[in-house]
Amino acid sequence: ATGSPFLGHFDIPEKKRVLFMSGESGAATLRETMIRQAESKGIDPAEIGDRLLISDRVLRFDDVSRWNDTLAAYRPDVVIPDPAYLCMPGGDAGNLFIQGEILRTLNDACQKSGVTPLLVHHTKKGNGVGRPELEDIAWAGFQEWARQWILLGRRKPYVPGSGEHRLWMSVGGSAGHSSLWGVDVNEG
Repeated sequence: ATGSPFLGHFDIPEKKRVLFMSGESGAATLRETMIRQAESKGIDPAEIGDRLLISDRVLRFDDVSRWNDTLAAYRPDVVIPDPAYLCMPGGDAGNLFIQGEILRTLNDACQKSGVTPLLVHHTKKGNGVGRPELEDIAWAGFQEWARQWILLGRRKPYVPGSGEHRLWMSVGGSAGHSSLWGVDVNEG
């Protein structure tokens, strides 16, 4: 939404209109986080304007009419539902065919509207430290559906209260591109 470099390193060629939908944080937390992040980058939140739309609700992936209505009403270039598991209708998380059909409905709605979906999704629980792989994505269908990905995993265990996160960022895509980056996040 701001056009500023991703992680302060990767250039963003132009500003885009982004709809961020979070089902795990309330409106006050989302607003406070957005303001804190903008200010840490020297960006006046007011300058972002309507390029960043934030909702404290997510839509189910299989609710095609609500997706079509939402994308038509807000006209985002990018939609980020967070987390994906709250957008799923429920049972059969291990059934590749059912999960694939549900993800296809989201994909079809986004393609129809010219919107790029970026899913925020969990990985399988492991030892908590290690380079993330596509196989670490939780539940059936997501690995197969993903055409491009950014996967995060810890390089070192998190020390509670430190605000410091030492992460691996594994980037890749079905076209064969890939890279691995060490990312350090300091919440202070």
